[in-house]
Amino acid sequence: MDADVRKYKRLGWNRAGMLSAETGKLLVHCFVKDISPNGARLMVARPATVPDHFKLQVRGAKLQPNCKVRWRKDKEIGVQFFP
Repeated sequence: MDADVRKYKRLGWNRAGMLSAETGKLLVHCFVKDISPNGARLMVARPATVPDHFKLQVRGAKLQPNCKVRWRKDKEIGVQFFP
């Protein structure tokens, strides 16, 4: 079994969200599966169509981080937050 070497512990979140371009244009809806201070795991219908950089908006949260895709697998993507 592989050891989890993340810097921060992930918190299960299970909230609906949206991915938007830097212009504010809605790109796709998503579901935030888990989150940490520096990233998140998102479920999306077609991960291959998600751009490498976008802004995450989560319903009911003030969180709106800029994101960079770090990995894609099945219907999930892992993102890293950046300023």
